[in-house]
Amino acid sequence: MMKIIPVVKVHKLLTFGKRFDRSRVDMFMDALDEKILYLIDEIGIKKNNPQVNVYQQLASTYELWVDSGPRDSGDVVDLVFSGVKTIVIRPSLWQEIDMKNVRSMTDHPLLGLQEVIVEDRRSIDDSLSLIGFYDGMIVSIIGEWNQRRFKNEEAVKSIATRDESYVYESAGLNKKTWEHYGFTGMLVDNEFINEVR
Repeated sequence: MMKIIPVVKVHKLLTFGKRFDRSRVDMFMDALDEKILYLIDEIGIKKNNPQVNVYQQLASTYELWVDSGPRDSGDVVDLVFSGVKTIVIRPSLWQEIDMKNVRSMTDHPLLGLQEVIVEDRRSIDDSLSLIGFYDGMIVSIIGEWNQRRFKNEEAVKSIATRDESYVYESAGLNKKTWEHYGFTGMLVDNEFINEVR
């Protein structure tokens, strides 16, 4: 059975762009009876300004998986000290030559994230060379999966067969496809999670 993990976007939890409203997360997670929470911190990803205070407040209650766009080992250390359990790394943002420094600093699981723009003619095969550094992989699907290119579908299928492989599809529309491919789990935005479970 494929795991379904709820996704919350951090910027939606900030009132007036700054204050964190934890009650919304608690109500949502209590209703799901779930302890794993995947956070997407778009401010961290786009502006290299992760909302570490949010992670610290949630880490005492939930097992946090955080996608905040760390650029280097120092960013990873900040995530570890804020209580994050699983760290998501986007190879497109990573600035260090390799991952050896990170491996020597923490034994926290590291998941690599590969975005797949389904209609893009470029194959994702070239960016998979780093796959061996990670404890698992996340494929983030951008666009309608029925518009996919064959080469990208084959690359996604090869990722799905690895241990600890996850797919992020915002609304979770293709759950049966992802199960068929063999993904360990699926990440779904909190507003759609009840429809997918």
